[in-house]
Formats: sequence, C-alpha cells, structure tokens
Amino acid sequence: MVDQQLDKWQRWCEEFIKPDVIRMHMRRSMWRSVQDMLSENDTLPTSHWWDFMSHTYSTTQALAIRRQADTNEQAASLGRLLSEVEINAHRIGAEWWVGLWPDHDERLLIEARRWWRDGWGGSVGDHLDPAIPAGFLQQLTDAAEHVKHYVDWHVAHLDRRAGRTAVTLTLGDLHDAIDVIGTVFQRVFNLLTASSMIQLEPVVQYNWMAVFEQPWRNADANPLSA
Repeated sequence: MVDQQLDKWQRWCEEFIKPDVIRMHMRRSMWRSVQDMLSENDTLPTSHWWDFMSHTYSTTQALAIRRQADTNEQAASLGRLLSEVEINAHRIGAEWWVGLWPDHDERLLIEARRWWRDGWGGSVGDHLDPAIPAGFLQQLTDAAEHVKHYVDWHVAHLDRRAGRTAVTLTLGDLHDAIDVIGTVFQRVFNLLTASSMIQLEPVVQYNWMAVFEQPWRNADANPLSA
C-alpha cells in the first residue's frame, strides 16, 4: 500500500527541491567561471553592467536560499520537508528504506541494512530517528539565517528599519549557505530514494562561454541614451 505522505515527500524532493538546488549550483559555477575570465582581462572599461550583473546574481541566489529554508506550511521547500519528516519520522521505517534497494542481491541488502543502522536508525532503530532531520533543519536554518534577514529587509520589501542597518552579507555567505543546502539535500535525497546524488553542478553539454568569444555590439554604433 502506498503511503501518501512518503509519496508526497519523494515528489517534492524530485520536482521542487532538486531542480532549485541544482540551479543554485549551476549559477554559482557559471558565476565563478565568468569571474575567472574577467580577472584575466584588465583592459575592460568601467561599466554599470558589472554592478547590475553582481546584484542580479546575488539577489537571485539569496532568494533561492531563503526559499529552500522556508518552513511555512504552504512551502514545498527543503526546510518544510525536513520539518514534516521530523514530526512524522515513524513513517520512514527501516524495512521501507531497505526495500528501495534491489532485492535480488543479498550482499546489497546487507549493505543497505548497515547503511540504515549507521545513517538513519540512530537511537530508534526500526524507523528514522527524528533527531536526524531535526539536526539537518537546524543546519539549514543556521546557514540561511543571515541570508533570510537580508532578503526580508532589503529584497522582498524595503523594511523601514533597513536604512539603519548596514548590509554585511557577502558572496562568501551566500556560497557557504549553498554548500550547506547542497549537503543537506544530498542526505535527504538518500533518505527518500536510497540513491546517492554525488554531483550537484550539472555538466552543460555545449560551450556556453562561446557567447563571450565574439563582440556583443558594433563599435561604430551610437552610444545608448540615458
């Protein structure tokens, strides 16, 4: 019999959370590649474009981090998933999880039981130890706290108190939060699918940097008007 709660969690993980987490990592990879390219060229002129590019990247990533850390009951996010799993940890039983493994190889089933014992059973054993998703949720909350504050005060709307508060959030903070989200997601993905997702940065199957290898604008064109 299908457990609708487990089915929902698996669907959230695959349809809503996984694509968002992958996009975060893809954007970061592309950002770093472009930054490396720019750092090798000291002839580029000053331009408002650099501010626009940085602001667009940082805002997009900050919103994605806040979205996945959201625990609101209306959210299909990593944070909400973890909060539900913690409360309903009894639904994820040892036999259910082991049953996700191929059942034709006894050696694999022995390994699956060992993985369950070492990774998910904790102090409970026969079903998921709720302390495990609770710990993941705390990691996620801690990593996203500074980012959430920035989004709430400066992005989602301009809080009247924001003018008295200096913005101290850095790209390093964003990237650290993305690392935590990626690590937590990998663990949750394994919990709900018994599969491992080792690579979070997708490999783009074409030369996406080719766009930088030709002029974007005719040098004789009229300057853009203000």
